Amino acid sequence: MQLAQLRLFKPSQFTSSKHLHTPNYLRPSIRNLCQRRFNSDASSPTRHAYALISEFLHPDLGMKDFEVLSRSSLFLVNASKGQEKRLHLLGPAHVTHPWLFPHFYPESSHDWLKHVDETYVRLFLGIQDPLTGETKAKFRIDRDITKSDHLDLVAMTLEEETDFYWYCNENQQGPYTVEFSDDPAAGMNVRLEGHNYSKEEGVDTLRPKTLEGEVSIGLKPRSFVKTEERAVMGMCGGPAIATGTDNSCVGMVESMVGDLSEDKSQTLTPEHVQQWKSIEGHVVIITSDELAKFVREREEKASGADEEDF
Repeated sequence: MQLAQLRLFKPSQFTSSKHLHTPNYLRPSIRNLCQRRFNSDASSPTRHAYALISEFLHPDLGMKDFEVLSRSSLFLVNASKGQEKRLHLLGPAHVTHPWLFPHFYPESSHDWLKHVDETYVRLFLGIQDPLTGETKAKFRIDRDITKSDHLDLVAMTLEEETDFYWYCNENQQGPYTVEFSDDPAAGMNVRLEGHNYSKEEGVDTLRPKTLEGEVSIGLKPRSFVKTEERAVMGMCGGPAIATGTDNSCVGMVESMVGDLSEDKSQTLTPEHVQQWKSIEGHVVIITSDELAKFVREREEKASGADEEDF
């Protein structure tokens, strides 16, 4: 199935943004911190989507400083007891590993991408200003990334987790985590959280964005959500929260179903054309059961490695 075209930044397409300094606080153990929840507007639901920012530096491409490679969304899940880090970060693999998604980034327009791999990339969790769309703070993500072999999905942890907790505590903003709920069922109302990328007066912005929708097809490992307004690719990696709940996550935004082209329709049967037309513009979400299983397998693998080291 053809999906909506993604945007990827090209080298030297814009002015490199200087890495935002994150102070290293010398404080007591972070594990004693309480996770306080605050809202600037008590009537609005808590937002759980953070920005996922991918930057790269490849000297052979004539680059002298890190530049933005791609940006989207991620969300947080509490880790089980005994894990080295307190939080898991879930997001889209096409942002962390875009060179593995040629169907999203065709070589005809992204031939330079074949020279990029993990060696040249660094990742950050970003906190965006809802008014300006600028990044207020960002925190380095560990290089130990678990990538799904059949879904557009990665699980990560924060290298600068302590600094992130202190930023949230001092600014009275979370951290906001989700809890996995039942898988989405047809007719269920959900709130999709993420971001919207735009370029304003030459400045790249990434503003928080929320869409209300209804599950049109409830399947595993992917379900479909119909929204009144078309979703944007910056929402990939954001959580799907059950309407009426604060943090009950039923899935993660993976992609959007693109419009069926005339050329493509000629290669399909009338039945398949009708099926495609019925979900054009719908949002594809990875179900909560699949996400929970993915996190559990990552933790089991980490625990096994720790036992071997011991």
